[in-house]
Amino acid sequence: GNSAMKRRSVLTILITIFAALSCGPGVKTLSVSGVDVSKLLWTSNARISIYGSRFTTGTRAFIGEKECVSLQRVSAGELSCAPDYVAPGLASVRVVSGSGESSTLRNAITFMSVIALSCTAAPVVKTYEITLSDGSLTQRGNLASVAPIFFGFDIKNRALNLMVTPNVNVYAVDPISLSISSLPGNPFTSGASSSCYATDAAGTMMYTGASAGGMFSYHSINATTAALSIFTPVTGATTPNKIAVSPNGKYILTYKSANSIDVWKMEAGTVSLQSNMGVGGIVSDLFITADGATAIAAVGPTINVMSFDSTTGVLGTPVAVGNTQSINSVAFHPDGIHFYAGSTADIRAYKFDKVAGAT
Repeated sequence: GNSAMKRRSVLTILITIFAALSCGPGVKTLSVSGVDVSKLLWTSNARISIYGSRFTTGTRAFIGEKECVSLQRVSAGELSCAPDYVAPGLASVRVVSGSGESSTLRNAITFMSVIALSCTAAPVVKTYEITLSDGSLTQRGNLASVAPIFFGFDIKNRALNLMVTPNVNVYAVDPISLSISSLPGNPFTSGASSSCYATDAAGTMMYTGASAGGMFSYHSINATTAALSIFTPVTGATTPNKIAVSPNGKYILTYKSANSIDVWKMEAGTVSLQSNMGVGGIVSDLFITADGATAIAAVGPTINVMSFDSTTGVLGTPVAVGNTQSINSVAFHPDGIHFYAGSTADIRAYKFDKVAGAT
């Protein structure tokens, strides 16, 4: 009996030693230990290197809540990937093996919030990082430029577009340093004195409108460099002052001086007029909501809310919502429920009812 107990004890000790050796420093487990950049402006073509151990074929990577796209396994200790859209703020990095084992590096990357300003007296464009905790600004980029009519970041933060007469200048913004550089090929001719522009959600097309001369034209956008193709004019457009593009890129709304909105269809690289809707006045702002179901036009002190079918391009009859002052611009909150109307006197907040319209 004692002999059997001794054998069992020895066996238990051996198993314990074997288990300890198996989990010892000689055998690595899946882990993520770092990234190559701690602060980044999200762009559609930014890439991040993730470092760690035991990255095998089939390992996946997540930044924030979204899985990385175009993931490449460089080695067992490095992954390279492009982050899907990440909102400004801290984001964790998580790797998951094919068997489900995972490792997380919390708050590994700060995604920056950035604004750009332009001075026309001594033409220059500047980028500023916004400190998310207190809203303060830190200048990061500064480049002499042409005096713009208006400008803004493209839909995927790849570039800064400056509209001049009659051209578009495109500037690359470095996603890490936020420095600005002129794109080869500048300026890109838009055909006339541009007064408005818009890009589609996919970042593949830019539309420009010229209030003087009645030209409406479009460019394709290079997926890698954000450079513009030679413009293509649209026949039949009359003095477009405002442009909005449906989220699916299929329809374009333009406001013209005749107090009405035109609905255009983009199909197979050709834009054609579909319909027209009167709005009873001069439109100071025009856009389509992120779900593609509603169009909003600011007309004097009135907000016109219209149903919109982004599959067929049908625009509904305007439902008017009054404001106390003439509206200069309108912006939707990311929640898709609230929007804000700015005038020379104040900014007013509205809650949007998708059934009844705005309240």
